[in-house]
Amino acid sequence: MRTMRTRKWMYRLPFIAVLLLGLFAYSAAAQMKAKDVLVWRMGEFDQTSREFGHNFDLERETLKPIFTVGQSKNADWPAWQTTWVNGAAGKRPTPYTILFSLPKPPSGVYRLTISVFLVNPSVPDLMIEVNGHKGRFYFDRKISYYPGDDRIDSPIYGGDTLAIDLPAKFFKAKENKLVLTAVEDADNPDTRASLIYDALKLTQCPSRRVQPSAAVKPSVFFRQKENQTYEVTRVTVTVADKLRPGSVDLSMGGKHFRAALAGANDFGQERIDFDVPEFSGQVMANVAIHSSGKTYRSSAKVSPERKWLVYFVPHAHLDIGYTDYQAKVVELQNRNIDKLLDFLPTHPEMRFSLDGSWVAQNYFATRNEAARRRLLKYIHEGEISVPAQYSNLLTGYASLEELIRSLSYAHTLHRTEGVPFDYANITDVPSVTWSYPSVLNAAGIRYFAEATNSDRGPIVLYGKWNEKSPFWREGPDGSKILMANTRQYSQLWFVCELPPDVGNCRQGLPAYLQQFSAPEYKPDAVLMFGSQLENTDARLSEPEFIANWNATYAYPKFILSSFPDYFRYVERKYGSQLAIASGDGGPYWEDGTGSDAKNTAIDRNNQTRAVSAEELSTISRYLNPTLAVPRQLLDRIWINLMLYAEHTWDSWDSVYRPDSQESVGQLATKDEYVAESQQAVRALAQQSLSQIADQIHMPAGSLMVFNSLSWQRSGLVELDLNHDTIVTEYPGKTPVPFEVLSEGPGYRHMRFLATDVPAMGFKCYSLQEHKEESEDIAPAKERQAVMTDTIENSFYRLQVDAATGALKSIFDKQLNRELVDAASPYRFNQYVYVEGGGKTPTQIVYMRKSLPFAELKVSPSRDGRLVGARKTPFRQILEVESKGVHTPSVRSEILLCDAEKKIEFVNHITKEFIRDKEAVYFAFPVALAKPSFSYEIQNGWVDPSKDMLKGAGLEWFSVGHWVKASAGDAEVAIVPVDAPLVTLGDINRGVWPEAFSAKSPTIFSYVMNNYWHTNYRAEQGGEATFRYVMTSGATLAPESLARFGRAAMTPLETDQVIDQDKVGNPDRPLAPVPLSFLQLDAPNVVVEAWKAADDGNGTVLRLLETGGKESTTMLRFPMLHLQGAWLCNAMEEDSKELAVESSSVEVALRPHQIVTVRVLGQFQRPGP
Repeated sequence: MRTMRTRKWMYRLPFIAVLLLGLFAYSAAAQMKAKDVLVWRMGEFDQTSREFGHNFDLERETLKPIFTVGQSKNADWPAWQTTWVNGAAGKRPTPYTILFSLPKPPSGVYRLTISVFLVNPSVPDLMIEVNGHKGRFYFDRKISYYPGDDRIDSPIYGGDTLAIDLPAKFFKAKENKLVLTAVEDADNPDTRASLIYDALKLTQCPSRRVQPSAAVKPSVFFRQKENQTYEVTRVTVTVADKLRPGSVDLSMGGKHFRAALAGANDFGQERIDFDVPEFSGQVMANVAIHSSGKTYRSSAKVSPERKWLVYFVPHAHLDIGYTDYQAKVVELQNRNIDKLLDFLPTHPEMRFSLDGSWVAQNYFATRNEAARRRLLKYIHEGEISVPAQYSNLLTGYASLEELIRSLSYAHTLHRTEGVPFDYANITDVPSVTWSYPSVLNAAGIRYFAEATNSDRGPIVLYGKWNEKSPFWREGPDGSKILMANTRQYSQLWFVCELPPDVGNCRQGLPAYLQQFSAPEYKPDAVLMFGSQLENTDARLSEPEFIANWNATYAYPKFILSSFPDYFRYVERKYGSQLAIASGDGGPYWEDGTGSDAKNTAIDRNNQTRAVSAEELSTISRYLNPTLAVPRQLLDRIWINLMLYAEHTWDSWDSVYRPDSQESVGQLATKDEYVAESQQAVRALAQQSLSQIADQIHMPAGSLMVFNSLSWQRSGLVELDLNHDTIVTEYPGKTPVPFEVLSEGPGYRHMRFLATDVPAMGFKCYSLQEHKEESEDIAPAKERQAVMTDTIENSFYRLQVDAATGALKSIFDKQLNRELVDAASPYRFNQYVYVEGGGKTPTQIVYMRKSLPFAELKVSPSRDGRLVGARKTPFRQILEVESKGVHTPSVRSEILLCDAEKKIEFVNHITKEFIRDKEAVYFAFPVALAKPSFSYEIQNGWVDPSKDMLKGAGLEWFSVGHWVKASAGDAEVAIVPVDAPLVTLGDINRGVWPEAFSAKSPTIFSYVMNNYWHTNYRAEQGGEATFRYVMTSGATLAPESLARFGRAAMTPLETDQVIDQDKVGNPDRPLAPVPLSFLQLDAPNVVVEAWKAADDGNGTVLRLLETGGKESTTMLRFPMLHLQGAWLCNAMEEDSKELAVESSSVEVALRPHQIVTVRVLGQFQRPGP
């Protein structure tokens, strides 16, 4: 038996071998057949339409483009296609035709791949005709964050790729004709829809086999029928060849449904919607297609969509300018309120949120009492909401006190009129400073909504913060606010059109809700931010639309709401489950301040001196209680400071039509904000200094020097004096060394060092006639220039490179090391001019990844010469001159102080006005190996390598008082007195990185640019000055730099008592001896403001912890008898009474905390 079995097996071997050989041969042949062949391709599948034509007139009735493969260029194919144009005979479709040849008889299956962008609510279907065979296909939009095309600003920006299998019998050898026609979708008939082409290709797939298939997709739409909720579930049938009419069966969760199959076209897709009783969890969906006696089956597991609540906040964005003159914007916003007040009595369900308390302020100022009362009525009833913020600020540029004052007007309405004060919003600006949550929390604000525009600010594109919203946003001090970040404002317009309608929203809303589809997204509610574009006449169509929508669908359910309505719902239901985010957003749009460098330098000085002037005014009223709070001056100061920091600079056409009336006019108004605040600061300071000096027992011919900072310091003072007048110590008459800067008829403009001026106090000097100058005070001899390239003191030795007009060596004697990077292509404090990036579109102007990077030409200063070195009574000065591209003069003074470890740089440039894209920098290459960088923000500091939110801006940064490079045992810090922007490691090259990486140890002061394509100045020129102060050490503690930077940026204030001020020397309460009005004993705490309380009850101090340490500080008021003190929030609402002891009160602070203290006290005349 064994032999027989063996024989049978042996007989089978040849058969098996033949079978195996056949299988191998079939497999090899199948692999050979499986290779697809590209027939043709149009464009690149690179998520951009740039290669296609963008100059076609889509409204032209005769538009019928024909693309011939092998002859036409990509630009011959229109990027956009619409469903119809209005012709003489009415609506007419716009077919696009592709002609191509097949070299061989067609065989197998051909796959047509079409990738498109879909950016509007309405989405077309695509009719495809191949040599007379017609089929209809549907797009299923998937939202995208890739910044490849121009409509990336839309919250429903996305697209789809159709992969369409076509049988060979549709094709012919040689000439073929493919026609694509965008047609209206049945979900949204009678609406003009459009698509944008990314790329198209036709591929031959010889071995591909296809048969009818079906896809099942539960939608976001739910209907209510009697007591049952149904989820609209869509079945899409796809066929490559004609199916005759039949039916489609759907089985889900034990329920069975049937619908007719029309089979109207030769191939393509057909959609059928079923109302399926709502279900939970994952279920099996079975589809059977019955046609021509055959059945085709498909199965898939599906899950239900969420039943969404859409909290829609009607809102119109405020640009103070941009769309029109600033004054006209005021009136347009006012008319919108008028319209609302007439609309609300018949539509009490309506809600509307203003985009800044500025809008309410102007309405109250320009309307009569009856209108004002009507507005307040609807605010109290909740129909109209006023946010806490004054306007949409560049929060990375504004000072800490500006951010706080931007909330003050809304709080005044809260205090005096009962207007709610519970939320803030920033619209349009892509990112906010890390300090903003701390500021809002300090003011008692719990909720914050930010609508992000992604143009030149891709924080949402990179970080997808909209998908994480809402979340708890944490400031440097650990305080939190509940924040929602939305992708764009005017979202109803983007998603549902204006006026909104159910058809458009049926197509746009599912795309909008995709951003919240992640399983880890907790809430069942989303925020839809706004309906109107900037400064547009309000279309009050929202209530009617929402009533129609909610009558059609049970979910998504639209809820007309305010921002607090949404936040309160989410916090109550999900607050403990929400994530916490901490970090800086990067100052994306703050780079626009560099387009207006001269005004920004003035405004930066105004920011500092405004606080000083207000402190002087506060002290003067303690000394003389009959004085009133100068409200008008203070309002002029703070309102104009805020208007300069507001994100709107100029007209929408400012860059490409800078000479238009509107561009020139809007820019002139922006200039006035700076001039107005500067004049008001100067007036308040002079007035207050005179009031204080009048209380000092000193005669005419005296000088008071006032230090507005909260620690004792020395500093330089400049003033004009008659030729025969000198400054002497008071009362000892010892002459004070001075330097003459310039001379005029009968006077000298001179500078001297005021030493040891008390904290928040004054020191007096006497102005004496002095006919003959002794050698030790003779300024003329000291001004003689010596031709040397090196100066030194006990801290540094400096050597200048005459050819570049900058330092080639800074030797720190304490550290025993060189501080200038010899390997750098730049010298220290060298002027750098950059050109390029604007002849054709590049990424440095437009944040589009499909564009090339800018080709930049970097030109450091050249043709320099050493002017000389001179010695003054208190420092040494090196003077150099050089030139740069389009910059005929760069004059630099390098000042080395005798008694303090610091180096000052004063750079005066004369520059041509240039409209081509350009940038200007001063380079500071430090000799530190792979340093870390950090810079100060309003209540903390940022290390861009670790303290940035995902998607934050990383190419430039906005500096408060200092920027620092650190490595090993050495640190170098720079105070950019006039120019807030810096880049770290490299210049701005417009690459929009997603991670920070410094290419070199160089700090660049980014003083000028015109890289914007709208809104900002197109050109800068003339004369400008940029000042810097540098120091170094083994360790530069943040609290030390906080003082160092504030001292560098805050001038000592002076008042000369002249004959008209006083007759004789009458008795006054204060002696002319150094005197302090306020002292702090903690070196890591600074006074940010001392002001009159808004409610008139005492004065208010703003304190800031600057070192990141838990601290207590004793506040001492030597000239006051304290009657009480209270902790309060930044809006001066008392929270806790503090124990006072005579003239002192102790205050505790958390790291980086902003603390506000109210004090009541009376001036007490010092004893003899």
